[in-house]
Amino acid sequence: MKKFMYQASLVVSLCILIYACGKDDDPEPEPVSLPTITSFSPTSGAIGTQVTITGTNFGTTAASNVVKFGTVTATVTTASATSLVTTVPVGATTGKISVTANKKTATSTTDYTVTKEGEEAFTIALDNTTLTLYPYPLYKATLKVTTAIGDKTTTWTSSDKTIATVSADGVVAPLTVGSVTITATVGTATANCVVTIKDGPVTKLELDNTTLKMLKNNVKALKIATLEAEVAQTSPVVWSSSDEAIATVDDQGNVTAISVGEAIITATVDNATAVCTVTVNDNSGVYVAGYQKTNEGVFVATLWKNGVPQALTDGTKNAEANSVYVDGNNVYVVGYYTFVDKRLAVLWKNGEATVLSSGLGNADAKSVVVYNGVAYVAGNEMINGSNQAMLWKDDGSAAVSLPTQDYIAESYASSVEVDNNGNIQIGGYTKHEGNYFGIIHWKNEEIESFLNQPARPGKVYSIAFDVVNYFTGYKFDDVANRDRAGFWENGLNNINYTNVSNGANNAYGQSICITSDINYIAGYETIGGKSVATVWEYNNLNNNISTQRLTDGTTSAGAYSIYRKSENFIYMTGYEIVGGNFRAKLWQYNGADSGYTEIDLSLSNGSIESFGRSVFYF
Repeated sequence: MKKFMYQASLVVSLCILIYACGKDDDPEPEPVSLPTITSFSPTSGAIGTQVTITGTNFGTTAASNVVKFGTVTATVTTASATSLVTTVPVGATTGKISVTANKKTATSTTDYTVTKEGEEAFTIALDNTTLTLYPYPLYKATLKVTTAIGDKTTTWTSSDKTIATVSADGVVAPLTVGSVTITATVGTATANCVVTIKDGPVTKLELDNTTLKMLKNNVKALKIATLEAEVAQTSPVVWSSSDEAIATVDDQGNVTAISVGEAIITATVDNATAVCTVTVNDNSGVYVAGYQKTNEGVFVATLWKNGVPQALTDGTKNAEANSVYVDGNNVYVVGYYTFVDKRLAVLWKNGEATVLSSGLGNADAKSVVVYNGVAYVAGNEMINGSNQAMLWKDDGSAAVSLPTQDYIAESYASSVEVDNNGNIQIGGYTKHEGNYFGIIHWKNEEIESFLNQPARPGKVYSIAFDVVNYFTGYKFDDVANRDRAGFWENGLNNINYTNVSNGANNAYGQSICITSDINYIAGYETIGGKSVATVWEYNNLNNNISTQRLTDGTTSAGAYSIYRKSENFIYMTGYEIVGGNFRAKLWQYNGADSGYTEIDLSLSNGSIESFGRSVFYF
């Protein structure tokens, strides 16, 4: 008996073990997918109304789904995995619909509105059910309820305020790319608009320049060259600078160069950008045009910038630079160089030479000014055996031989300026009957005024403009029996001439500049057989004249050009004999307290003398 009970116990234990092992080997049940409700139709109705619910993961038989209107269970008549048909149950009130399938529940995001029998449900509609916008403030859109709602209030909501917001007035403000549903609610009625915000609308944006080279304090305008978009009207251009310490830009695209360096100017129109790389160079400084003379005795046309010389010619033939003018990135110098056996009038632009004269006779360019990008050059050229005053331009137009009276044998244009009204004003002098000189003023290539006397009246060397025109040079004084430096104001005649030298010695004005109160005339006066570099200051308020000696008269010297940087900052250039040779000099005036000081200009290697003809500050 005991043996039987032991055997029975062993059999039971074995069965339990086999059952346990078999249970461990059973596969895990597959996860049950959650049902979802995407919509239902209609959205309102009375008790007993048939409603179709659309979604996913429903039970495929009616019995495998539990549908509730609020808390009241409805009867499902037809079922599939994506659609259920049911009826509004007795006792249902306005609220959400829920579906339970596979022990998982989904609830609608909007209410089903339960109406009374025979009562038509209150619904609303919007003027747009879909909108496509761009994520910038200009592209706001206003939604409106088109249904008559009386005095009811509309409440607006956004399904995602990070993509778009909506105001109490239905104004949709797009913020970023994406999709959002804007809902209008009036009482229990709702209406939706799906708003898609996409990237755009600009498809192409280009500037008129992708690079700019500028000088400090210069201003240049950038413009939109190409703008293509999916809309008729884009947002305004927004301008910005990567480094406002280098260059700034205003809301019109005007770029101002501040300091040396590089900055990126960016134009932004909605989703598109275009850039321009601005490189700011320092072209500011004092420029002097003149010449240097080599040990071989050849004159080399030279431009000094801040005292550092740059040879404009190679030193094989004589050449001189007579005038310099700086306009933005461009440095203009005029003078002559010798080719074969002729002097040719030349314009150097940034060191590149352009011949102005015909080459048939000797010529010389004396003065240059730039206006609206055109260089105007005054000088003279030998035509048919006599010198003729000339006006050249670098715009491709023909050279102009300036008119004179019939009896005039020769004429010379010394200085050119363009006044505030764009008139080309030229001063010069004529020669006839041997050495008798007349002084002449041309305006827009015609004679404006002329002064001639039996004795030589003088010469005009320089012209300047303020409200009126001023000419400087010299005029012979019959009483003093001397040439006297002075200036003409507003026309060449004896009445308008003012002497600045006292008549004790011959004196010659070479250049004039104007400030609000004082006219500065640079030149020289011959004292004790030596030329003394001199500046005469004429006070327009009290007519007083102050004579400033730039050199002491130990050796000869002269001031040939004067340029005003500001009211109390003026530069002069010329020469002084040093060690028996001409030496280019630069003087500057820093106001009454500092007075006039001298700067000795450097010489190039191999040069033994130099001469400053013209000064310009930029």
